[in-house]
Amino acid sequence: MQSPDRKANNQKLFILGVGAQRAGTTWVHEQLQRCAGVNMGFTKEYHIFCNKKKSMRGQWRRHRRQQEQLKTSFGSTRRFSHEEFLALPTEQKQLLMRVRHHHYVDYFDRLVADNPTIHTTGDISPYYAQLHADRLRYIRRRLHRRGFTVKLIFLLRDPVDRIQSQLRLIWRDQIQESIGRQTDPDIALALHFRSRGIERHTRYENTLAAIEAAFPPEDVLVEFHERLFQSDSHNRLASFLQLDLPMPEWSEKVNAAPGPMPHNQALLEEVARHYGATYAACRDRFGTLVDELWPYARFA
Repeated sequence: MQSPDRKANNQKLFILGVGAQRAGTTWVHEQLQRCAGVNMGFTKEYHIFCNKKKSMRGQWRRHRRQQEQLKTSFGSTRRFSHEEFLALPTEQKQLLMRVRHHHYVDYFDRLVADNPTIHTTGDISPYYAQLHADRLRYIRRRLHRRGFTVKLIFLLRDPVDRIQSQLRLIWRDQIQESIGRQTDPDIALALHFRSRGIERHTRYENTLAAIEAAFPPEDVLVEFHERLFQSDSHNRLASFLQLDLPMPEWSEKVNAAPGPMPHNQALLEEVARHYGATYAACRDRFGTLVDELWPYARFA
């Protein structure tokens, strides 16, 4: 498709990806990075924003912890110019962005403003699937003030398949010792499918409700992992973003996590039933697509 000349029209696009984890976000990021006029910055997952603490005491503790992190990392809590910020290593940039959100919007604003060929940037952080509506509104509002149009992408995957993929990633990278040392995939799945870390990335109904409360529908694209690697999905993404996305290398696998698969069918069906509310919420929104695309939907 022919994309609009955003630079000539003084238009800036910010792409906010909020997951789901293990649903194709790395692949989408790769396609965006290959597109002319797009610069997603120094990393894929900036992982800057979190939900506000419910109590003033909790907010104060977080503030004190962040100030201590600054002192540990920099020796003080002094301010940094944009030029000083750019010279920092990635982890220190992210720390400053988390503590002082103006560094986040400054960075992306300057990324576009300082390069006449760039009109689109963004942040694809599956962690943001946990954010409440007020935090999504906050991000959108901060970016709007800098002149960005903000478009949100949320990728869905059959919950049972997503959980299995997350466990394989943990095995591959040895992220969590309690899972990484468990060599039997059935036992690992049985022990962890109800865990908080798994639930918060799988309860799509919570993320969808937050998105719907924070963004107008025309600025949201929800796509399914099961059909993501097809030309029709590629065209939907390009049309939604109004970008001339190059055709992908369909055979290329990005961030795959091969590994042992659970064989206990009764356990897999139990996992599907546990996430019955998630399947139901997606059916309410996307109808028969859920049963057509998600193999474990019939058990939920």
